Amino acid sequence: MPAYAAPKEASIGTAYSYTMQAIDKHRKGDYSGAIIDYTKALEIDPNYTYALHNRGFAKNMMGNYEGALIDFNKSIKLDPKNINSYKSRAVAKDGLGDYEGAILDINFVININPKDLKAIISRGQIKSKINDHSGSIKDYSRVLELDPNNKDVIYLRGVEKYKLKNYQEAIDDFNIGIKLDPQDYRFFEGLGVSKFGLKDFLGSMKDYSIALEINPKISTIYYSRGNSRMELKDFEGAISDFSKAIEINPNYENAYVNRGISRKNIKDFKGSIMDYEKALSINPKDAITFHNLALSKKEIGDIKDACLAMEKSLSLGNKLASKFIENECKEKLEHA
Repeated sequence: MPAYAAPKEASIGTAYSYTMQAIDKHRKGDYSGAIIDYTKALEIDPNYTYALHNRGFAKNMMGNYEGALIDFNKSIKLDPKNINSYKSRAVAKDGLGDYEGAILDINFVININPKDLKAIISRGQIKSKINDHSGSIKDYSRVLELDPNNKDVIYLRGVEKYKLKNYQEAIDDFNIGIKLDPQDYRFFEGLGVSKFGLKDFLGSMKDYSIALEINPKISTIYYSRGNSRMELKDFEGAISDFSKAIEINPNYENAYVNRGISRKNIKDFKGSIMDYEKALSINPKDAITFHNLALSKKEIGDIKDACLAMEKSLSLGNKLASKFIENECKEKLEHA
């Protein structure tokens, strides 16, 4: 809910003028300056609900959800029927991870206005965060009953169906989205991940390729297509896709890991070692990548470093590492 102006009849002294100054700054994106002026208004009239709500909104925009929550709580106490404050308080609660509390506030809004589509969408998005994907789907379906061509909600519903592993139903939603907007790459990406879930790796690869023709700058789609290529044992093609993902996002840990696995499959063990080590520089607690690093080190005859990597993998909880250590490390290191 954006900042809204206070009616003149609600002003008390200069509280109104400070609030109007604040709103002007607020609308220009100067949230810090707006908060200062809202606070001046509230020093004059601590119960000025317009200033309270708008200051809370500005705090939301700055990520100060705790401060915003305090303002909205007071605003609602003073004006318990103001649905704007409930909407904004839901944003603050969402930011603080109080998803159940945020849903309760949105429920209040929807009970007053059952056709508030933005509120229903917000509730669906928050339900997804608590893994209530069925609840999200119900909310998105409710929106689509009133606004059947809302492509963004069709996409969101498809994502929730994918999360429930209802891959074919997800595909149906993404196909509807493509009919509405064949230039929205998200729908082709959605088709790709859903077909991957159905183990239609060739189909998923084709959909990812269409998505990349529309938007060639999305690292995650190159990564996903690389995974499809891996499943089809096209390791050279997978390496190319993972490299492109890394070019766009140099800190893409999973792309380094899977490029390392692909390089190992074509016996480029030194290349795989470089990729695993880069991935571990990003995430030094990945037990499986230490395991894979050890296997590649073994392939080039570096048993000492292989054992060190496998011991690290074991220390991070990978129980499979113990067999390697028992078979490859103890005796061979003693005779090294």
